[in-house]
Amino acid sequence: LAEIKKHTAAKICPVLKNDAYGHGAPVLAAFLANRASLLSVGTLEEALAVRQFYCGDLLILTPPTTGQLSLFFKYSLIPTVSSFPLLTALSQAAEKSKRRLNFHLKVDTGLGRLGFSPQETLQAAAEAETHPYLKLSGVYTHFAAAATNTALTKKQLDLLLTLKAKLRQVEIIWHAANSAAFASLPASHLDLARIGTLLYGQAPLALDNSWDLKETWRLRTRLIQIKKLPKGRPVGYGHSFRLKKAATVGIIPVGFGHGLAVEPQTSPRRHLKQVLSHALRKHEIVFSKNRPLPILGRIGMGLTCLDLTDFPDLAVNEPVTVLMRRVTASQSIPKVYLVGGRVKCVSFLGKIYTKGKEARRLAF
Repeated sequence: LAEIKKHTAAKICPVLKNDAYGHGAPVLAAFLANRASLLSVGTLEEALAVRQFYCGDLLILTPPTTGQLSLFFKYSLIPTVSSFPLLTALSQAAEKSKRRLNFHLKVDTGLGRLGFSPQETLQAAAEAETHPYLKLSGVYTHFAAAATNTALTKKQLDLLLTLKAKLRQVEIIWHAANSAAFASLPASHLDLARIGTLLYGQAPLALDNSWDLKETWRLRTRLIQIKKLPKGRPVGYGHSFRLKKAATVGIIPVGFGHGLAVEPQTSPRRHLKQVLSHALRKHEIVFSKNRPLPILGRIGMGLTCLDLTDFPDLAVNEPVTVLMRRVTASQSIPKVYLVGGRVKCVSFLGKIYTKGKEARRLAF
């Protein structure tokens, strides 16, 4: 977060959607409580998980269903409003609760997904002013291809800035930049930037040398068995792989059920590119002391076999590092949080523990 703040005068809104990109949203919310004035999550369910550990302003990026609206008032959450029916339902819920609520309008400037058109946004803002319990506190858009199409991103930004010039309410926060736009288009920073990928030590595009991102997440496991198998012996399901020579095989308790080698669905073109890349060259994903450990056979749901033939120093219980996408990593994997090299807390199956006891609050 400190590294990101060096590159802008705008406020930063850390994005904790999808369990904070696999890092554990409740713990990160507690850590960021005194470091950011606004956090955002993807859904109401994520917000409720975070609320116990964070009492500040919390923006929910996915518009709520009408059945969820009462919880926004109960827990003082900031909803995203993207349609007139939702705005009407929110005003009715506000009238019923007799409580004021801040909300943000989402504008569709080119993604073709959620949001009002720019012209509709003017109408929605005017309508919101007639509701005594509702306060329009933010307007934002979402870029379609900030990492790959600068011209499109500038066009979307221009549409939002044109809208801003017409909607001259002083107290509104305007935001558009995601991580890619933040790094590539400073004009998109506006009042606030919603940052996810960069916050977690990764970049959606090449960065210049002014950036110094640090690794924030690492998956570690241990070898649970080592055995020697002869030449010709099949390894794994389907007997689709046979050893071409005698080998030392190690097993780790991590598989595709934990997220190993699981990839999100992409366009057919990108999928074909990924398949060809994997077919033409090895992609090592398990390491011991920076040495790649080849995978043998198919990856199972909860177990994976490794070729340890060239690593006679490895023994049972030896720790290894496993590379996988953080957002596809199973929440059943325990998370250990280190602060200053010491364990602060552990998160496991939705609960957080400090010093062996379940935590109800966290202070950093």
